[in-house]
Amino acid sequence: MLQKFERKQPFSFILHHRFRVGFRFHIPFFGNNLFYGVWTLGEILFGLCLIGGLLTIFLVSKKDADPLGNDPRSQVGSFNYRPYIRALGDEAFVALAIMFAAVTRNSLAHYILGISWERSVKWHRWVARWFVFITTCHAIMSLVRTPKRFGILAGDNIEIGYTWGLVAWIFEMLFVFFTFDFVRRRLWEAFYFTHMLAFATCFCACYHIFYLNLPPSVGFNSWTPVAIFLGSFLFYLIDIVFRIWTIAFKKGSLVSVKPEDFEVTRVEIRKNNFKFEGGQFVLVSFPQINPAEWHPFSISSKTGPDTFTLHVKDMGPGTFTNRLRTRASELNKVLVDGPYGKTSLDTKHYRDVVLVCGGVGVTPMISTLQEMHRQGFEHHDNVYFVWVARDPKAFNWFTDILNEVKDNPKVHLMLYSSTQGDMEIGTKLNVGRPNFGEIFSQVKSAANGVTAVLACGPQPMVDSVSDQCLKDPKMYHYHEETFFL
Repeated sequence: MLQKFERKQPFSFILHHRFRVGFRFHIPFFGNNLFYGVWTLGEILFGLCLIGGLLTIFLVSKKDADPLGNDPRSQVGSFNYRPYIRALGDEAFVALAIMFAAVTRNSLAHYILGISWERSVKWHRWVARWFVFITTCHAIMSLVRTPKRFGILAGDNIEIGYTWGLVAWIFEMLFVFFTFDFVRRRLWEAFYFTHMLAFATCFCACYHIFYLNLPPSVGFNSWTPVAIFLGSFLFYLIDIVFRIWTIAFKKGSLVSVKPEDFEVTRVEIRKNNFKFEGGQFVLVSFPQINPAEWHPFSISSKTGPDTFTLHVKDMGPGTFTNRLRTRASELNKVLVDGPYGKTSLDTKHYRDVVLVCGGVGVTPMISTLQEMHRQGFEHHDNVYFVWVARDPKAFNWFTDILNEVKDNPKVHLMLYSSTQGDMEIGTKLNVGRPNFGEIFSQVKSAANGVTAVLACGPQPMVDSVSDQCLKDPKMYHYHEETFFL
């Protein structure tokens, strides 16, 4: 079901109008809930153009290579591989261009499509999976077609070109392994640094095309896709230079780094004229840990005119977050890039809002709650804040904010913990897991129209919230906060 839901918003750029897809769809290798959620009109049109463009490139490239099919090197039995090898290779360069464009952080495309940077990272991931598939097919067909034509330093241009292509594919496979969720979430540093092999892959792929366009390989005129890729890569490099300039001349300073309960580290940062919206995040680097290492963290609260906090979960020995916690007393410098991101739902346009969070997943939700509080909840009738934690002491991370809002009649605090214990918030503690069926029945009975639901936390909890929203997709507009970086 496709449903437009910005009826209450003033006129804005037409491509920014948002639609909610109220069904789930699964494609192997591309993940669950592929289309479920909120899409801008610009994003929908971009997706359709992307599919049509990639198909067109494949067909045109294949047609251009067909006249050369009488080359005996192209035949394996009765099958002519050359047109398909050419078409897949050209499409791979266009896919590379889209992948670099999607991770360019300061991009005009984000404004045109009406999406944030982390949303475009999802496109990067989807296109990257297609890129892996077509380059693997390209490599296999090339090996089947000419299994012995390799030579990176000797041989003719075709042999050298094939070898550069094979090296590019090997580099690609090395860093692709670390992109799988079960690896990336445990070995972030390995994921981050092996991703640099993408530049080596691009370099080898360009040499691959260069040598295949030299005599005697007449017919491999694939410079147009390469030019598209190089244009996208140039904008990516310009963005890097701009961000380096911004980080260098708009420096942040470290106010404090304090280990707190349950393996969480509280980081407070000052940055002049720093403005952010609830749910946004920054990328930070601590030079004393590793100046080349950048990590994304949600902004958890605003503590002053130019100060804000991050709450960072220690992910275990050997990780960046563990070094941050154990070396907290030594740190006195920080580099800040951002803020970036925004939720797909603008809470100002909903009279009723439900914020659901688990553990340290509270950070984007508490900053959203604080922003609504600073605005006096003027846009809202009911705000439900559901926070699930293993121990009540975790609620003390944000004592000030929760105590400020607890007596507001519009705010309904629902704090759940698996154990009894002391907390510094004067509100009821619920022991056990939340019954989301009952919670959403309460929300529905008091709702004044469509309700915005935002969730962040452990996947089983987020899935439970999503299931409740799917039961009545006309009633609930749902946003799930997850980092794919």
